[in-house]
Amino acid sequence: MKKAEFLALLRERLADFSNEDAEKSAAFYSEMIDDRMEEGMTEEEAVAALGSLDDIVRSIRQEAHGDREPQRDRESQRDREPQREVNSAPVRQSRNRHLSVAGIVAIVIGVVALIIAVTILMFSLARLDDNDDYRYVQNTSQNVQQVDASSAAQNSQSSDGGSVAQNSQGTANNSISSSAGFTREEYLLDMSSVQQLSVSSLIDEIRIMPGDGTELRAVYQQSDTLWYEMRQENGTLYIEQKSSQEQITRQGRDDDDYKLWIYLPQGAVTLEVSTTNGEIDITNLSLPETTIMSSTNGDIDLANCTGSTVQITSTNGDIDTEACVINDLQVNNTAGSIDLEIEAQTATVVNASGEVDVKLRGTNSDYTVQTQTTSGRAKAGTGTGSRMISITTESGEIEYEFVNHWD
Repeated sequence: MKKAEFLALLRERLADFSNEDAEKSAAFYSEMIDDRMEEGMTEEEAVAALGSLDDIVRSIRQEAHGDREPQRDRESQRDREPQREVNSAPVRQSRNRHLSVAGIVAIVIGVVALIIAVTILMFSLARLDDNDDYRYVQNTSQNVQQVDASSAAQNSQSSDGGSVAQNSQGTANNSISSSAGFTREEYLLDMSSVQQLSVSSLIDEIRIMPGDGTELRAVYQQSDTLWYEMRQENGTLYIEQKSSQEQITRQGRDDDDYKLWIYLPQGAVTLEVSTTNGEIDITNLSLPETTIMSSTNGDIDLANCTGSTVQITSTNGDIDTEACVINDLQVNNTAGSIDLEIEAQTATVVNASGEVDVKLRGTNSDYTVQTQTTSGRAKAGTGTGSRMISITTESGEIEYEFVNHWD
């Protein structure tokens, strides 16, 4: 696992923390990864050496409830230890004072065993790679080709007309199994020749965040009945989820099997994202031109983003923007709530039967706010500024306020 993916997963698992606390934890483990890379580890080895993400998150949560020592003590403790532990989370100075000698020995033995297990795992993966158990797609001409069907899952997809595909510059590979019936895949593409990205899912949660350079990286899970197709047409890259089943359910499956992670270069393309029964989550991106997000039965979240024109539509989900600066924002919801933190030149917010709560960064003199409701309760419009905000709901409640800064 790459450093960026690990930190993204960690931030996701700490979504209920404040941004400041979540970023402090992410910064701490980012530094640990960098330290190990300076000692000669590869990026993947440094991430693996941290240990289980579940253990790390559990330790952070316990620490947040007062069961662990403060972050600054943890960092100084790491520098004082005679030999650096692979995973700092299981060992804390506050508990060391209460451990017996036998307990300390047991912990040391456990850490050594973990190091050995990680080493064996890395060696095994390298052997799998050498034996061609990983599937690679070679660069071809402008035609989209199907990935070599080396597994029963891909054979089934091929018979249904579906495949893992790539355009002339993209590559895909088959990685390790994540859970029964699902296989982790990764797709890479240089976006220098792509003007628009269109992403759609049937049931997966779509998460989009900044990537490196000009390369797009997509990480996803697929099975013999649920997979992704990639194709490039007229400057547009399409990433589409396909299924051989009419009814798709997550019952008995790990939720991580139903997530599409996309690492996108900043400001690279016009973006269109849609999902039927999944969620959309876009963070820390500079969005050029027009960005369109739509969901039928899932929430849509936009955080710490800037953009020119952004259109957000949901039928049965909530819409939430956090600390976003957008020139022209258009929000339309049918049966969910709308909660916005924005700075905008113009914004049109329409909700059919849900509440609307808006925080506008600026003052009363910056904005002119117009509100309208049919059968709900609405705070009266106000303001004399040039920035125009229109909020309408049929049967919900409208609230708004001006703030100097966001929480």
